Amino acid sequence: PTGPFDLSGDSDPTLSNDLDTNGHPILLSENLNNGDYSGIVVNGTIDATVSIGDLVSFEGFTFHKSNIESLAGDGNLPVYGICVEIPSAGSGKILVQGLFRNNSLSLPATGDVLYAGSNEGQISNSPPDSNQSGFGVQVIGFSWDQSNNIIYVKPSNSVLRIL
Repeated sequence: PTGPFDLSGDSDPTLSNDLDTNGHPILLSENLNNGDYSGIVVNGTIDATVSIGDLVSFEGFTFHKSNIESLAGDGNLPVYGICVEIPSAGSGKILVQGLFRNNSLSLPATGDVLYAGSNEGQISNSPPDSNQSGFGVQVIGFSWDQSNNIIYVKPSNSVLRIL
């Protein structure tokens, strides 16, 4: 074997805890309670209006609630992730890829695509209407488990603009 780990003789290597990659944890969990998340998380400065469960974009070293009405300015698309924790004022943990359980979500069928919503920071089951000129369209993930209100977050790198 190469690298810092010697797994010789271990036919079934397992990890018993979460990984911590320089302050950006990769949580390994299959059983999620309300508010729990599992995946790749980054720490960052958040705008005071951001709440847990809000989709966020990144502008000027700060995460803001996403806003599909404008592709310029604070809160503009693209969405980078979803706020999953606010350990202290002005500081947040953003899930950029992974699972998030939020019992206040009303999800479509398991497997259905989710979009950045027309209300700031919100998730939508459908893209904006075609008559909403100038609005952005971005897929942010999909409904992982409708019955348990779990979404898979993986914002698309592509943002389309309605003409």
